[in-house]
Amino acid sequence: MKTVTIEELLTWAFVHELPKGGGVDGLDNANSAWRMLEASSWGKITSFAELGAIVDQGRGDTENYWIEQGEPHDDAVAVGRAVAGLSRCDVAVPAGWNALADWPDTEGMAEAAVRKAVERYMVRTPQRRAAGIVSLVV
Repeated sequence: MKTVTIEELLTWAFVHELPKGGGVDGLDNANSAWRMLEASSWGKITSFAELGAIVDQGRGDTENYWIEQGEPHDDAVAVGRAVAGLSRCDVAVPAGWNALADWPDTEGMAEAAVRKAVERYMVRTPQRRAAGIVSLVV
């Protein structure tokens, strides 16, 4: 058994292992391990919506890409499923939460901005809030 930090575990799972199985298309291939966790086509649309843009993929010279082939490690799939499971969670902001407790006095300006942001965030559907949790991890 190897001891790693959570960041190292997530990097290993999402960067090195879960893209396997997609061939040269990697995560863009519907059959890659991570996309299999994100089973619906609507999930792909919402993934695109997170960035709000198409990522430039360069010259299209795919021969210069080296992608390891094979099945992803079982532990990486378990990590991927655990992260995908966060979509069943929701966010609770406690009453009186002071997000800026360690900040210098902003004469109420920053506090008002935080209050407005929390109000806007809580108007989202639970599904959208949960998708945001997964996005923070991935």
